[in-house]
Amino acid sequence: MAMRNFEASANKARMKYWQGVDVTGVEKGPDLINNEALTALNAAGTAEVSLLKLNASDVVEFPSLVSLPGSILLTNVARIATATGATTGTIAGGPSLQVVTVAVTTDANDIIILPAPVIGTIIVLLNGTTGYELRSSSPTTIGINGGTGTAAESAIPASTTAIMVCESLTNWKGLQMSSTAGTLAKVEVAAP
Repeated sequence: MAMRNFEASANKARMKYWQGVDVTGVEKGPDLINNEALTALNAAGTAEVSLLKLNASDVVEFPSLVSLPGSILLTNVARIATATGATTGTIAGGPSLQVVTVAVTTDANDIIILPAPVIGTIIVLLNGTTGYELRSSSPTTIGINGGTGTAAESAIPASTTAIMVCESLTNWKGLQMSSTAGTLAKVEVAAP
């Protein structure tokens, strides 16, 4: 119903505009470019609720309680572990759920760096036949499973899926699962 009203208003405004009529007073749909929301009435018909909004950074925002039946497609972000973790070895901040495919340049001493902590962020890391070292964005102040220190890092074995959850602004919690044995374990506490 709300979508039909939106379409009717938009069509009415378009038609009047094409006819050379001043459309400034014609009801229109939301201007998503100007940070307005697409809205609809709630199930009870008592209030308007936001369906989606395009913010000033061109990011679509959904309300906090969105139900998405079916499946959600996530894109893998490729990162290449490096000797220092710089550039291609650093995971950029982004969505609250990221799937990262890790490739290793040299050996298991190459480093991947987690993004700056945002509480609730989940990073799923998938790697191949070579392990790597995992560091937080600031190893001396942001831990992995409670471990901090100068250049503190956690060894991630080959063929492992690691799931990191940011639990606070000073710590990531992590679990890992071996793709060969399928065993679940805690990611190693970061240590220098």
